[in-house]
Amino acid sequence: MKVCNVKKLISLVGLVGFALTVGGAEGRQELRHRSELFPEMKGWKRLDSTRVYNAANLYDYIDGAADVFLSYEFQELRVADYESAGGGLVTVEIYRHKSPVDAFGIYSRERPTEGPFLEISEQGYYREGILNFVQGAAYVKIASINVRENMGGQLREFAQKVSDRLGTRTGLPRTPSQRRGRRL
Repeated sequence: MKVCNVKKLISLVGLVGFALTVGGAEGRQELRHRSELFPEMKGWKRLDSTRVYNAANLYDYIDGAADVFLSYEFQELRVADYESAGGGLVTVEIYRHKSPVDAFGIYSRERPTEGPFLEISEQGYYREGILNFVQGAAYVKIASINVRENMGGQLREFAQKVSDRLGTRTGLPRTPSQRRGRRL
Protein backbone atom coordinates (compact mmCIF):
# COMPACT_ATOMS: atom_id res chain seq x y z
CA MET A 1 0.00 0.00 0.00
CA LYS A 2 2.86 2.39 0.76
CA VAL A 3 4.41 1.63 -2.66
CA CYS A 4 1.14 2.59 -4.35
CA ASN A 5 0.99 5.92 -2.46
CA VAL A 6 4.63 6.66 -3.29
CA LYS A 7 3.94 5.98 -6.98
CA LYS A 8 0.92 8.29 -6.87
CA LEU A 9 2.98 10.99 -5.17
CA ILE A 10 5.78 10.66 -7.74
CA SER A 11 3.23 10.82 -10.56
CA LEU A 12 1.60 13.89 -9.03
CA VAL A 13 4.95 15.66 -8.58
CA GLY A 14 5.87 14.78 -12.18
CA LEU A 15 2.58 16.17 -13.50
CA VAL A 16 2.96 19.39 -11.53
CA GLY A 17 6.53 19.76 -12.77
CA PHE A 18 5.43 19.15 -16.36
CA ALA A 19 2.60 21.69 -16.05
CA LEU A 20 4.98 24.30 -14.66
CA THR A 21 7.47 23.63 -17.45
CA VAL A 22 4.84 23.88 -20.20
CA GLY A 23 3.22 26.91 -18.58
CA GLY A 24 6.60 28.51 -18.16
CA ALA A 25 7.50 27.99 -21.82
CA GLU A 26 4.18 29.37 -23.03
CA GLY A 27 4.22 32.27 -20.62
CA ARG A 28 7.90 33.16 -20.92
CA GLN A 29 7.08 36.28 -22.94
CA GLU A 30 4.84 37.51 -20.11
CA LEU A 31 7.69 37.43 -17.57
CA ARG A 32 9.51 40.32 -19.19
CA HIS A 33 9.49 43.65 -17.46
CA ARG A 34 6.59 45.75 -18.71
CA SER A 35 8.69 48.36 -20.44
CA GLU A 36 10.73 45.75 -22.34
CA LEU A 37 7.71 44.88 -24.48
CA PHE A 38 7.52 48.42 -25.83
CA PRO A 39 10.39 49.23 -28.21
CA GLU A 40 12.26 52.44 -28.77
CA MET A 41 11.16 53.86 -32.13
CA LYS A 42 13.20 56.28 -34.23
CA GLY A 43 11.31 59.57 -34.55
CA TRP A 44 8.93 58.66 -31.70
CA LYS A 45 9.03 59.38 -27.98
CA ARG A 46 7.29 57.02 -25.55
CA LEU A 47 5.10 59.08 -23.23
CA ASP A 48 4.89 58.66 -19.47
CA SER A 49 4.81 55.17 -18.06
CA THR A 50 3.18 51.97 -19.20
CA ARG A 51 -0.39 51.55 -18.00
CA VAL A 52 -1.45 48.11 -16.79
CA TYR A 53 -4.97 46.71 -16.50
CA ASN A 54 -6.24 43.37 -15.23
CA ALA A 55 -9.63 41.68 -15.07
CA ALA A 56 -10.68 43.84 -12.12
CA ASN A 57 -10.07 47.20 -13.81
CA LEU A 58 -10.25 46.49 -17.57
CA TYR A 59 -13.58 48.36 -17.61
CA ASP A 60 -11.65 51.55 -16.81
CA TYR A 61 -9.95 51.31 -20.21
CA ILE A 62 -12.42 49.58 -22.54
CA ASP A 63 -15.75 49.77 -20.73
CA GLY A 64 -17.99 48.63 -23.57
CA ALA A 65 -15.77 45.77 -24.77
CA ALA A 66 -14.42 44.49 -21.45
CA ASP A 67 -16.98 41.68 -21.12
CA VAL A 68 -16.02 40.26 -24.51
CA PHE A 69 -12.30 40.29 -23.67
CA LEU A 70 -12.97 38.70 -20.29
CA SER A 71 -14.93 35.90 -21.99
CA TYR A 72 -11.67 35.01 -23.78
CA GLU A 73 -9.72 34.46 -20.55
CA PHE A 74 -8.16 37.94 -20.52
CA GLN A 75 -5.26 38.16 -18.05
CA GLU A 76 -3.59 41.56 -18.45
CA LEU A 77 -3.39 44.61 -20.71
CA ARG A 78 -0.30 46.80 -21.07
CA VAL A 79 -0.63 50.14 -22.87
CA ALA A 80 2.00 52.62 -24.04
CA ASP A 81 1.64 55.84 -26.03
CA TYR A 82 4.17 57.32 -28.45
CA GLU A 83 4.31 60.83 -29.89
CA SER A 84 6.15 62.09 -32.95
CA ALA A 85 7.64 65.58 -33.36
CA GLY A 86 4.92 66.27 -35.95
CA GLY A 87 2.13 65.66 -33.41
CA GLY A 88 1.31 62.10 -34.41
CA LEU A 89 0.20 59.72 -31.68
CA VAL A 90 0.46 55.91 -31.66
CA THR A 91 -1.01 53.75 -28.92
CA VAL A 92 0.21 50.17 -28.49
CA GLU A 93 -2.02 47.79 -26.51
CA ILE A 94 -0.80 44.29 -25.62
CA TYR A 95 -3.59 42.07 -24.34
CA ARG A 96 -2.39 38.86 -22.70
CA HIS A 97 -4.82 35.96 -22.59
CA LYS A 98 -4.64 32.60 -20.85
CA SER A 99 -3.80 30.71 -24.04
CA PRO A 100 -3.08 31.22 -27.75
CA VAL A 101 -6.58 29.88 -28.48
CA ASP A 102 -8.13 32.64 -26.34
CA ALA A 103 -6.00 35.36 -27.96
CA PHE A 104 -6.88 34.09 -31.42
CA GLY A 105 -10.55 33.96 -30.43
CA ILE A 106 -10.78 37.65 -29.55
CA TYR A 107 -8.59 38.59 -32.53
CA SER A 108 -10.95 36.61 -34.80
CA ARG A 109 -13.97 38.50 -33.47
CA GLU A 110 -12.39 41.81 -34.39
CA ARG A 111 -10.56 41.04 -37.64
CA PRO A 112 -12.22 41.47 -41.02
CA THR A 113 -13.85 38.35 -42.44
CA GLU A 114 -11.66 38.53 -45.54
CA GLY A 115 -8.04 39.57 -45.98
CA PRO A 116 -5.69 40.71 -47.04
CA PHE A 117 -3.95 39.53 -43.90
CA LEU A 118 -0.42 40.54 -43.02
CA GLU A 119 2.47 38.24 -42.35
CA ILE A 120 3.20 39.84 -39.01
CA SER A 121 3.60 37.19 -36.37
CA GLU A 122 0.83 34.55 -36.65
CA GLN A 123 -1.53 36.87 -38.53
CA GLY A 124 -2.39 40.55 -38.64
CA TYR A 125 -4.41 43.08 -40.55
CA TYR A 126 -4.21 46.76 -41.39
CA ARG A 127 -7.10 49.17 -41.73
CA GLU A 128 -6.75 52.95 -41.97
CA GLY A 129 -5.05 54.01 -38.75
CA ILE A 130 -4.91 50.60 -37.05
CA LEU A 131 -2.80 47.46 -37.24
CA ASN A 132 -3.75 44.47 -35.10
CA PHE A 133 -2.08 41.06 -34.83
CA VAL A 134 -2.06 37.91 -32.75
CA GLN A 135 1.04 36.17 -31.42
CA GLY A 136 0.88 33.28 -29.00
CA ALA A 137 -1.27 34.30 -26.04
CA ALA A 138 -1.01 38.00 -26.96
CA TYR A 139 -3.39 40.10 -29.02
CA VAL A 140 -1.74 43.38 -30.03
CA LYS A 141 -3.63 46.47 -31.17
CA ILE A 142 -1.78 49.47 -32.58
CA ALA A 143 -3.73 52.64 -33.37
CA SER A 144 -2.61 55.98 -34.75
CA ILE A 145 -3.92 59.53 -34.75
CA ASN A 146 -2.53 62.35 -36.91
CA VAL A 147 0.14 60.18 -38.50
CA ARG A 148 0.40 61.71 -41.95
CA GLU A 149 3.42 60.17 -43.63
CA ASN A 150 3.56 56.46 -44.45
CA MET A 151 1.09 55.56 -41.72
CA GLY A 152 0.81 51.92 -42.76
CA GLY A 153 4.58 51.53 -42.97
CA GLN A 154 5.12 53.12 -39.58
CA LEU A 155 2.49 50.93 -37.94
CA ARG A 156 4.11 47.85 -39.53
CA GLU A 157 7.44 48.91 -38.05
CA PHE A 158 5.83 49.25 -34.60
CA ALA A 159 4.16 45.84 -35.05
CA GLN A 160 7.35 44.09 -36.13
CA LYS A 161 9.34 45.46 -33.21
CA VAL A 162 6.63 44.55 -30.68
CA SER A 163 6.39 41.07 -32.23
CA ASP A 164 10.16 40.63 -31.90
CA ARG A 165 9.95 41.58 -28.23
CA LEU A 166 7.07 39.21 -27.53
CA GLY A 167 9.31 36.35 -28.57
CA THR A 168 7.81 32.90 -29.00
CA ARG A 169 5.49 32.34 -31.92
CA THR A 170 3.10 29.42 -31.70
CA GLY A 171 1.38 29.50 -35.09
CA LEU A 172 -2.36 29.85 -35.49
CA PRO A 173 -4.41 27.48 -33.34
CA ARG A 174 -5.72 24.43 -35.16
CA THR A 175 -9.43 23.84 -35.57
CA PRO A 176 -11.03 20.79 -33.92
CA SER A 177 -11.14 19.12 -37.36
CA GLN A 178 -7.42 19.71 -37.86
CA ARG A 179 -6.65 18.29 -34.41
CA ARG A 180 -8.53 15.10 -35.34
CA GLY A 181 -6.49 14.83 -38.53
CA ARG A 182 -9.19 15.87 -40.98
CA ARG A 183 -8.43 18.15 -43.88
CA LEU A 184 -10.51 21.24 -44.39
